Amino acid sequence: MLLLFTGAMYAQEPKLSKFAPENSNASVMPPSSTSKFQYESVEVGVKYGLPFDYFDYALNFDAKLNFTISEKSLLTADVQYTNFSKKDGVDVTLLPVKFGFKNYLADIFYGTAELGTAIALSNAEGAQLAYGLGAGVRLSNNLDFSLNYENYTGYTGTQLGFRVAYAFK
Repeated sequence: MLLLFTGAMYAQEPKLSKFAPENSNASVMPPSSTSKFQYESVEVGVKYGLPFDYFDYALNFDAKLNFTISEKSLLTADVQYTNFSKKDGVDVTLLPVKFGFKNYLADIFYGTAELGTAIALSNAEGAQLAYGLGAGVRLSNNLDFSLNYENYTGYTGTQLGFRVAYAFK
């Protein structure tokens, strides 16, 4: 009888998570679904840029994939079509491809850092290093506004851009 009673006690005892120490009192809790690498959204956006150099303005169209890696952090993959324009000069068109990190500092406010390459499509040659930093706000889970600094080394294309995007889940 005592054997049945102790067997029933052990059958009722919760199993520990494989992440908890053996002698801990942690209950069975699966890892949060936001701690896995998973698709979060794709953003489609337009950015108006103010160049710091030769050009008058820049116009960018982009698609950005966001992948959740933790509750507040995402990895990003971004492809842009960027045109630097000069009223009485030659336009330069680039195709930047960048990978980055986005971290939410508060519920809707985030910071970003990106690194990649910019491939010349017209009036420039080759591929050069591209990098950027930014800050933004995601409203209503779909509307995204950000301010971004971008530099394309080797080209005369450094800009401060205002981006508006829509996120599809």
